[in-house]
Amino acid sequence: MNLTAEQCENLWLNVENGLADQLQQVESTARQQLEDIRAELEKDQQVWIEGMALGQACLKHLGEQQMKIIRAMVARQSYTLSGWNFKLSLNEHI
Repeated sequence: MNLTAEQCENLWLNVENGLADQLQQVESTARQQLEDIRAELEKDQQVWIEGMALGQACLKHLGEQQMKIIRAMVARQSYTLSGWNFKLSLNEHI
């Protein structure tokens, strides 16, 4: 099959136009996918930030609770030691 120069040129233009349309569609799809990924990353970042804040608040609360327990234990031990010292001093005087 022999094509004339004009037919070859028209065929080439059709191929170029078709490829240009396909490229434009692919670029548009890729751009949309990137925007979707960016939006997902922003959501994930927000969830991560909220999780970190919650974790820090929990750690602070647990630290405060731990300090209360330690203070109560020290106070109880001090009371117990004071009682023993009192008993020892009574025994020494007897």
